[in-house]
Amino acid sequence: MATAPVARVRTVDWLDKMLNGGLPKGTWTVITGGPGVGKSVLTILIAGGNLKTMPIIYVTTESSLRDVVRQAGLFGLDLGNAVNLHDILTGKANAGESNMMVIDLFSLYRQYRELIRGGWGP
Repeated sequence: MATAPVARVRTVDWLDKMLNGGLPKGTWTVITGGPGVGKSVLTILIAGGNLKTMPIIYVTTESSLRDVVRQAGLFGLDLGNAVNLHDILTGKANAGESNMMVIDLFSLYRQYRELIRGGWGP
């Protein structure tokens, strides 16, 4: 009995060849590595290349939404309507406004600290 082919998400040509057509669709993919190896560039290229065909959640531990959008622009990608989770949680943006949400873990941590200082929480 043959198994159904796995739906794939395109990345970049050379990586798609190594991954038998791309990343498995519907999965979370973590890209790690040392400073300066191209993690951000690769993930921005993948996100930007798929933005018109599916919703994207971009999680970063080192960049703000503004930095991600700026860096994408250097590669000719327009992420101008991307929103970040921090702005959604604070009412500054609506999740339905974009097909891409950036989760900047440092901004969320700062927001959490502000909430705690303001008397929210334990």
